Amino acid sequence: MFLLKGHCHRLFILAAAVLVCGAGRAPEGGGQGGGAGGTVLRLQTLPSPVSTDISAQVSRVIVQEFAALYPQYKLEAFAFPGIEGMAMDQGPLMAIATGVPPHGMYVNFRQSSSYIDHGFLVPLEILLARLNSADPRARAADAAGNWLADPSPAEVEEALAMLRARIVDAAWPVLYREADTDRAGVPRGKHVWALPYGQLVRALLYRKDVFNEAGLDPERPPRDWNEFLDYSRKIRALPGKFGFMYSTGIHVSWGVYSFMVSNGVRYMEKGADGRWRAAFNTPAAAETIYYLLELTRQPFETEAGETLSGAVFAPLGGGQEMDLKWQRGEIGMRCSYLTFGRGLDINPALVGIAPAPASYSGMSASELNCGSTGVFAGSPPAQQLGVMRFIWFQTGELAERIRTRMFIDAGYGTFLDPEVLAKYGYDDILAQVPEDWKNTVRDALRNGVPEPYGKNTQTIY
Repeated sequence: MFLLKGHCHRLFILAAAVLVCGAGRAPEGGGQGGGAGGTVLRLQTLPSPVSTDISAQVSRVIVQEFAALYPQYKLEAFAFPGIEGMAMDQGPLMAIATGVPPHGMYVNFRQSSSYIDHGFLVPLEILLARLNSADPRARAADAAGNWLADPSPAEVEEALAMLRARIVDAAWPVLYREADTDRAGVPRGKHVWALPYGQLVRALLYRKDVFNEAGLDPERPPRDWNEFLDYSRKIRALPGKFGFMYSTGIHVSWGVYSFMVSNGVRYMEKGADGRWRAAFNTPAAAETIYYLLELTRQPFETEAGETLSGAVFAPLGGGQEMDLKWQRGEIGMRCSYLTFGRGLDINPALVGIAPAPASYSGMSASELNCGSTGVFAGSPPAQQLGVMRFIWFQTGELAERIRTRMFIDAGYGTFLDPEVLAKYGYDDILAQVPEDWKNTVRDALRNGVPEPYGKNTQTIY
């Protein structure tokens, strides 16, 4: 049921990166230090130069503001040729192996263990403490790249508290943890390895026009699995329609994650001995799989007397065909990532938003993920401090003000966090935020279950 999401290529790539980098340091190419062009910071989380959407525009303005405050840095978007379907994982690893790594690395939950255990990331609380330290030697290094002094324990504790304030509760155990290795050069103990610049949660989207056509109330989405099955079958009874859709094949464990975690299932757990193990061999997982089979395959009779087999569109692998069916109104419901500021392709008049339906146990939960940036440990001290400055700026108040103002000016203010709108006095926009959007994202953040993130995650999820 839970098939490999990765490929054996990853093992070769990772091995190559480790051979070149050892415990995380890699040879640097030209243009790494200061000079006429400033200190170059290659960041994997900068927008593509060809992106024109509002999120990319906002990111560019934030970069411009950072450059105005810190003219000693030159920011560049990291780019590296990728193998189709593997670019997120193998691009930075290949770049590390060839000596042109990103100084600021995109860190997703599933891949985080590989980065941490191979010494690719610097503890952020120590870097932030260096920036804030009363001792200027904590920000200086000798010709060999060794720091002249370390921040005090009190400064590190203060920096840790500052980072904690910017990380949602559900993501804290993922980003603040110890490495699962005793490899030389990997920092011991718990550390903050990356800082989120945005949270992602999965919620249920539903087409109000399809609900109307099926005789369902477009303002009342399904609240539990029984209603979800009933709604799906009523929509499937319409010509050319499916009640729901999800990916199968190698992506099935991701496609059904909301159902699993709503029933208390966890794909991986860390035991008392410190080892991560698959944890889905449980009655709750079996019950969830049976429900999914009932939803997807079990024959049922429509009110017109027609017998249909399953109510779900579940193609092998999914992809573009699923998106096209959704856009054409051939799918009644789907799960999708949401976060404040990223619901820009959702028309509230056409598409409703709701929490994941509660399981038979009464629980409702869904995936929580974060777009996060970490600092590559093989970078020289100047780059490490520069990336930390950018990460802190990107997640700080000035960047938040810029983001809020630009989204409002572009007409997307109702997709922003109500607390942020209230914080900056946008009461007129706050009054227009749809209740279903506001409540769903809030509930999903509170009840979100992180994407699997332990050692060897990619053999499970």
